[in-house]
Amino acid sequence: EETLGGGGQAMLFQNRRGFAPYVECRECGWTARCPDCNVTLTLHKGSGRMVCHYCGHTEPVPAKCPHCRVTEPVPMGFGTEKVEEEIARVFPEARVARLDRDSVTSERAFRQIVEAFARGDDDILVGTQMITKGFDFGGVELVGVLNADNLLNNPDFRSAERAFQLLMQVAGRAGRRENPGTVVIQTAEPGH
Repeated sequence: EETLGGGGQAMLFQNRRGFAPYVECRECGWTARCPDCNVTLTLHKGSGRMVCHYCGHTEPVPAKCPHCRVTEPVPMGFGTEKVEEEIARVFPEARVARLDRDSVTSERAFRQIVEAFARGDDDILVGTQMITKGFDFGGVELVGVLNADNLLNNPDFRSAERAFQLLMQVAGRAGRRENPGTVVIQTAEPGH
Protein backbone atom coordinates (compact mmCIF):
# COMPACT_ATOMS: atom_id res chain seq x y z
CA GLU A 1 0.00 0.00 0.00
CA GLU A 2 2.74 2.41 0.98
CA THR A 3 4.73 1.75 -2.20
CA LEU A 4 1.74 2.14 -4.49
CA GLY A 5 0.46 5.19 -2.59
CA GLY A 6 3.80 6.90 -3.11
CA GLY A 7 3.82 6.22 -6.84
CA GLY A 8 6.35 3.39 -6.68
CA GLN A 9 6.25 0.03 -8.36
CA ALA A 10 6.42 -3.46 -6.86
CA MET A 11 7.58 -6.82 -8.14
CA LEU A 12 6.29 -10.09 -6.69
CA PHE A 13 8.32 -13.24 -7.29
CA GLN A 14 6.58 -16.61 -7.14
CA ASN A 15 8.53 -19.50 -8.59
CA ARG A 16 5.46 -21.46 -9.69
CA ARG A 17 3.41 -20.63 -12.71
CA GLY A 18 -0.24 -21.46 -13.22
CA PHE A 19 -3.05 -20.93 -10.75
CA ALA A 20 -2.32 -23.80 -8.35
CA PRO A 21 0.48 -26.41 -8.30
CA TYR A 22 -2.08 -29.20 -7.94
CA VAL A 23 -5.71 -30.05 -7.30
CA GLU A 24 -6.77 -32.41 -4.54
CA CYS A 25 -9.92 -34.16 -3.38
CA ARG A 26 -10.62 -33.13 0.21
CA GLU A 27 -12.59 -36.34 0.74
CA CYS A 28 -10.09 -39.03 -0.27
CA GLY A 29 -6.82 -37.16 -0.92
CA TRP A 30 -6.64 -37.94 -4.65
CA THR A 31 -4.41 -35.60 -6.68
CA ALA A 32 -4.34 -35.23 -10.45
CA ARG A 33 -1.12 -36.68 -11.89
CA CYS A 34 0.36 -36.82 -15.35
CA PRO A 35 -0.16 -40.32 -16.80
CA ASP A 36 3.26 -40.11 -18.48
CA CYS A 37 5.48 -38.36 -15.90
CA ASN A 38 3.61 -39.12 -12.64
CA VAL A 39 4.04 -35.51 -11.45
CA THR A 40 1.12 -33.45 -10.21
CA LEU A 41 -0.75 -31.51 -12.85
CA THR A 42 -0.77 -27.73 -12.46
CA LEU A 43 -4.12 -25.98 -12.64
CA HIS A 44 -4.29 -23.15 -15.18
CA LYS A 45 -7.49 -21.31 -14.38
CA GLY A 46 -7.36 -19.14 -17.52
CA SER A 47 -7.62 -22.18 -19.77
CA GLY A 48 -9.61 -24.28 -17.29
CA ARG A 49 -7.16 -27.14 -17.73
CA MET A 50 -4.56 -29.02 -15.74
CA VAL A 51 -1.13 -29.13 -17.36
CA CYS A 52 2.04 -31.17 -16.93
CA HIS A 53 4.91 -28.69 -17.05
CA TYR A 54 7.31 -31.47 -18.05
CA CYS A 55 5.72 -33.14 -21.08
CA GLY A 56 2.83 -30.80 -21.88
CA HIS A 57 0.01 -33.30 -21.22
CA THR A 58 -3.27 -31.49 -20.51
CA GLU A 59 -6.67 -32.52 -19.28
CA PRO A 60 -9.80 -30.75 -18.05
CA VAL A 61 -10.46 -30.28 -14.36
CA PRO A 62 -12.87 -33.03 -13.30
CA ALA A 63 -16.25 -31.94 -11.91
CA LYS A 64 -16.05 -34.76 -9.34
CA CYS A 65 -13.10 -36.68 -7.96
CA PRO A 66 -12.42 -39.57 -10.36
CA HIS A 67 -11.41 -41.77 -7.41
CA CYS A 68 -14.23 -41.38 -4.85
CA ARG A 69 -16.74 -39.40 -6.96
CA VAL A 70 -17.88 -37.47 -3.87
CA THR A 71 -16.56 -33.92 -4.16
CA GLU A 72 -15.01 -31.58 -6.69
CA PRO A 73 -11.20 -31.42 -6.40
CA VAL A 74 -9.96 -28.08 -5.06
CA PRO A 75 -6.90 -26.04 -6.06
CA MET A 76 -4.04 -26.29 -3.56
CA GLY A 77 -1.19 -23.82 -3.21
CA PHE A 78 -0.67 -20.88 -5.51
CA GLY A 79 1.12 -19.94 -8.68
CA THR A 80 1.64 -16.66 -10.52
CA GLU A 81 -1.86 -16.75 -12.03
CA LYS A 82 -3.47 -16.89 -8.57
CA VAL A 83 -1.11 -14.23 -7.19
CA GLU A 84 -2.07 -11.91 -10.04
CA GLU A 85 -5.77 -12.53 -9.36
CA GLU A 86 -5.43 -11.94 -5.60
CA ILE A 87 -3.38 -8.77 -6.04
CA ALA A 88 -6.00 -7.40 -8.44
CA ARG A 89 -8.68 -8.20 -5.83
CA VAL A 90 -6.81 -6.61 -2.90
CA PHE A 91 -5.60 -3.59 -4.89
CA PRO A 92 -8.38 -2.97 -7.44
CA GLU A 93 -6.91 0.37 -8.53
CA ALA A 94 -3.45 -1.09 -9.21
CA ARG A 95 -2.39 -2.02 -12.70
CA VAL A 96 -1.06 -5.57 -12.50
CA ALA A 97 0.96 -7.50 -15.10
CA ARG A 98 2.32 -11.05 -15.11
CA LEU A 99 5.59 -12.23 -16.62
CA ASP A 100 5.95 -16.00 -16.87
CA ARG A 101 6.06 -18.65 -19.57
CA ASP A 102 2.27 -18.69 -19.75
CA SER A 103 1.85 -14.95 -20.31
CA VAL A 104 4.82 -14.69 -22.68
CA THR A 105 3.90 -16.54 -25.85
CA SER A 106 6.37 -14.72 -28.10
CA GLU A 107 9.34 -12.36 -28.06
CA ARG A 108 6.93 -9.54 -28.93
CA ALA A 109 4.67 -10.34 -25.95
CA PHE A 110 7.73 -10.42 -23.68
CA ARG A 111 8.88 -6.99 -24.90
CA GLN A 112 5.39 -5.52 -24.51
CA ILE A 113 5.12 -6.59 -20.87
CA VAL A 114 8.66 -5.47 -19.98
CA GLU A 115 8.40 -2.13 -21.80
CA ALA A 116 4.99 -1.35 -20.28
CA PHE A 117 6.37 -1.95 -16.78
CA ALA A 118 9.51 0.09 -17.53
CA ARG A 119 7.34 3.02 -18.70
CA GLY A 120 5.31 2.83 -15.49
CA ASP A 121 2.14 1.64 -17.23
CA ASP A 122 1.87 -1.13 -14.61
CA ASP A 123 2.21 -0.78 -10.85
CA ILE A 124 2.86 -4.40 -9.93
CA LEU A 125 4.68 -7.09 -11.88
CA VAL A 126 4.10 -10.69 -10.80
CA GLY A 127 6.48 -13.25 -12.20
CA THR A 128 8.65 -16.33 -12.05
CA GLN A 129 12.41 -16.52 -12.61
CA MET A 130 11.87 -14.40 -15.71
CA ILE A 131 11.78 -11.26 -13.52
CA THR A 132 14.94 -12.01 -11.53
CA LYS A 133 17.74 -10.70 -13.72
CA GLY A 134 18.65 -8.44 -16.58
CA PHE A 135 16.20 -5.64 -15.82
CA ASP A 136 16.82 -2.10 -14.62
CA PHE A 137 13.40 -0.81 -13.63
CA GLY A 138 13.93 2.56 -11.95
CA GLY A 139 10.52 2.74 -10.28
CA VAL A 140 10.69 -0.53 -8.33
CA GLU A 141 10.71 0.23 -4.62
CA LEU A 142 9.41 -3.09 -3.31
CA VAL A 143 10.25 -6.68 -4.15
CA GLY A 144 8.24 -9.43 -2.51
CA VAL A 145 9.37 -13.05 -2.58
CA LEU A 146 6.41 -15.35 -2.00
CA ASN A 147 6.80 -18.78 -0.44
CA ALA A 148 10.61 -18.62 -0.47
CA ASP A 149 10.86 -22.02 1.27
CA ASN A 150 9.68 -23.60 -1.96
CA LEU A 151 12.99 -22.65 -3.59
CA LEU A 152 14.71 -25.20 -1.35
CA ASN A 153 12.40 -28.06 -2.32
CA ASN A 154 14.34 -29.15 -5.37
CA PRO A 155 15.99 -32.56 -5.70
CA ASP A 156 19.38 -30.93 -6.23
CA PHE A 157 22.26 -30.89 -3.77
CA ARG A 158 22.82 -27.24 -4.73
CA SER A 159 19.23 -26.14 -4.06
CA ALA A 160 20.27 -23.86 -1.17
CA GLU A 161 22.91 -22.19 -3.35
CA ARG A 162 20.48 -21.77 -6.24
CA ALA A 163 17.83 -20.38 -3.88
CA PHE A 164 20.31 -17.84 -2.53
CA GLN A 165 21.30 -16.81 -6.07
CA LEU A 166 17.66 -16.32 -7.07
CA LEU A 167 16.90 -14.35 -3.91
CA MET A 168 19.88 -12.06 -4.48
CA GLN A 169 18.98 -11.56 -8.14
CA VAL A 170 15.35 -10.70 -7.50
CA ALA A 171 16.26 -8.52 -4.49
CA GLY A 172 18.55 -6.55 -6.79
CA ARG A 173 15.53 -5.29 -8.74
CA ALA A 174 14.49 -2.98 -5.85
CA GLY A 175 15.99 0.48 -5.33
CA ARG A 176 18.20 0.48 -8.41
CA ARG A 177 18.31 4.25 -8.85
CA GLU A 178 17.56 7.14 -6.50
CA ASN A 179 14.55 5.41 -4.92
CA PRO A 180 15.25 3.33 -1.82
CA GLY A 181 14.30 -0.32 -2.09
CA THR A 182 12.68 -2.80 0.26
CA VAL A 183 12.72 -6.58 -0.05
CA VAL A 184 10.21 -8.73 1.82
CA ILE A 185 10.75 -12.49 1.89
CA GLN A 186 7.85 -14.70 2.94
CA THR A 187 9.00 -17.84 4.73
CA ALA A 188 7.72 -20.37 7.23
CA GLU A 189 11.32 -21.18 8.24
CA PRO A 190 13.28 -17.95 8.95
CA GLY A 191 16.22 -20.10 10.08
CA HIS A 192 16.89 -21.25 6.54
